[in-house]
This record gives sequence, C-alpha cells and structure tokens, in this order.
Amino acid sequence: MPQRSRKRIQIYPDRPYPPTPGTPPPPPPPEPPPPEDDDISPAWRSDWRAVAYYDIDDVVTLDGAFWKAKRSSHNVMPAPGADWQMLVSQGEDGEPGPPGPAGPAGAPGEPGGPPGPQGDPGPTGATGATGATGATGAIGATGATGATGATGATGATGLTGATGPAGAGSIAPATCNGRITTESGVAISIAPRSAQSTLYFTQHEGNSVALYTGTAWEQLTFTEISLPLAGLIDATNYDVFVFNNAGALALELVAWASATARATALLKQDGIYLQSGAATRRFVGTIRTTSSSTIEDSPTRPFVWNMQNRVMRPVEMLTGLGSYSCNSPVVDYIANNSTKRLPVLAGLPGQTVALFGKVLAQGVAGTNGAYAFLGYDGPNAFGGNAYNLSGYTLTMQLADSHLLEVGHHFFCLLMSTDNSSGACNYYGGTLSGLYER
Repeated sequence: MPQRSRKRIQIYPDRPYPPTPGTPPPPPPPEPPPPEDDDISPAWRSDWRAVAYYDIDDVVTLDGAFWKAKRSSHNVMPAPGADWQMLVSQGEDGEPGPPGPAGPAGAPGEPGGPPGPQGDPGPTGATGATGATGATGAIGATGATGATGATGATGATGLTGATGPAGAGSIAPATCNGRITTESGVAISIAPRSAQSTLYFTQHEGNSVALYTGTAWEQLTFTEISLPLAGLIDATNYDVFVFNNAGALALELVAWASATARATALLKQDGIYLQSGAATRRFVGTIRTTSSSTIEDSPTRPFVWNMQNRVMRPVEMLTGLGSYSCNSPVVDYIANNSTKRLPVLAGLPGQTVALFGKVLAQGVAGTNGAYAFLGYDGPNAFGGNAYNLSGYTLTMQLADSHLLEVGHHFFCLLMSTDNSSGACNYYGGTLSGLYER
C-alpha cells in the first residue's frame, strides 16, 4: 500500500459547496467529531471509495455517518468491527420546510393573426302552417293461435368445465380424525392384540379425513373402515393408505422392499405424505406382518404404527432367568442369547424411544468389573454401566434414549467383563421402553 504523509485538516462547515447552475446548493455535511488528544489527528479522506487505500485514523463518510479507520484496509466497507469505528451516525431527517412562493406568470404569447369580421345574420324564414291530424284507423281482429310445433331434438351435452379451486380455508389438508388399529371401534387398544386378521381405520377425536384429488383437497366423513388381511408376505412391512373409492373411504396396503426400505416412496403435498405415483392415496401408517394373514399390536411386538394421532405406548422384553458365565471383554448378547430382542417399528425416522433395563449378575471373588449395556440392532452398545461384583450379586440398572430409524429395528441387553480370570454369572434381565405409535 503506498504511504502518505499525515497532516492536520480543518473542515469549514460554513463554506458551502459550489452549487450546480440552476439548482439550490446542497446542505453542508455534518460536522465531524473533534480530533482525539493524541499526536496525530485523523486524516480527512472525504467519501469512502472501494478503490482507495486507507491507513489507521483516516476519517471518511458513508451514508451520512463518519467512520475512523482502526487499521489499514482496501475495499473494506465501513462497518462496526476490526477495520472501522463509527464516530458519528447519520441523524434523522428534519421536518420538511414550507413551500416556496409561486413564480410570476409568464407573458402571453404572440397571437397567430387577427380574427376575421363576423358576418351579418340572415333573415329568419316564416313558419309554415301545421297540417290537420288524420283519423286513427280501426284495430283489426286478432288471428287464431296456430298449432304448437313438434319439440326439437335435444342438443349434445357440452364438455364439463375444470374443477374450481377449493375455497380459502374451507379444507385443512392436515385433517385426519382416525387411527389404524386391530380392534373394531377402539382407536387405542389397552390389552395386547396378537394374531389379528383384520385392520381397521377407526375414528379418533372426529370423523373427517382430507384427501387429495390430484388438483385440490376434498374432505370426507366416515365411521369406520376395515380391511381383511390375506395373501400377505410374512415378516414384511406394509404401508397403509386411505383413499376415496367412489365416494366411500377404503384402505390399501403397499409392501416394503426390505425391513428398512420402501419399494414405493412417499411424496409430500401441502405438508401431507401421499403415495408416490398415486397422490389420491393418503399415508396413514405402517404395519408389520406376523404371518401371511395376521399382525400383532402388543408391548412385545408393537407392529402397528400410526402416521397421525400417535400416542405414547409401552414396549417390553424379558430375557429369562437362565445362568450364563462370562469372562470375556467382548460385548455380547446377555446370556449369549441373540433371540432376546425388543422389536420396534417406525414409518418415519426421528422418533425417540426411552429405554429402561435391569440385569441380574453375580461376581466371584477376584472379579473386578462387570458391564451391562443397551444394544441397538445387535451388539452395538450404548448406555452402559460398570459394577465391581467381587463376590456380590447385584441388579445393574440401565436407562437411556435412542432415536429410531425408519422401518423395523430392535433393542437388546448386552454384557461383558474386564477380568478373564474371574468370571461373572449373568442371570438375565428385563428391558422396557416408551415411544409414540
């Protein structure tokens, strides 16, 4: 950056800028602040320009405010920060002044030429005499009414016009007063529901559901609709859709490609999930089969998941009381039993499951640490606790939460020990939780 010599400057606010011919002179700029008591006064650099180089203590104006450079810069617009310090901000606009006096009227223009003389009016002619009114003729007799002609053929029906848009605020797309369930007339079952062969869409806090027609939303009322389960694939996820079947609601199932991936995607319309490729189908939940014709909705197999109107419901698992000796630091299923699982199902990702576990273990003399963990989709440990069980029997407590991914997953109890010479005996445990479905 080129160096410049510094010198003190004086601003003369009472000396106006030379006005442009024909325009009133501009008001003088606001007076900058007095220089600080140091050896170098600020260097007045007039209006800030992006192409200029500025040194420390240079003073510029921008948008009516005064700024002082805090360090050398180039093409850095004045703003509070490391490069510039505001000295004076632009004041508010003053009240408008009174209007000026009107200027004098201009002189009249030169006439185009003298008008010609007006001619003399001619004489008015005499009014002729009014002739006599002739007599009114007699009204003729009314003719007889003719016979009615034959009715012509009906013309062809014109084309149906396009459906007009729904009135503003008349239909809320989010309206869905129903839940999928395995119990007729019961939106939220209390008792476990195993080996159920019929799926219901039952009223819940209302009797309406909004459906997309492909161009607009319509709202239908219902009491309860059902779908017998038959010809399904065992251990498979199915999405559940509701649609308008000739004026009445109906249910439709679409199978997933795997336990964690859909074969048919969902799409969003006005924030509502619909079936991709068939937007008239509204997504209302996901189920998982326990045979080719049954599903289950219980704490140990919670295989009914609702898209709308979800409620917090329990899940649980019991591993049994069989004894298993462990002296390995490798994390493994409790009692080395990989079948002891707490399954969960989610049609969309992002839900939180709260989990609570208990593990009963006994340590022999010389045993140091015994470990218990929560597991997700296998021996993938989280939420663990360690205990010194040398010669003691103890119930180890576990508590944590976990975010669900989409589809079918499971939680489990895990174990390990840090002493290969002294084994710990594990006697099983329990795992329970809560999540919305």
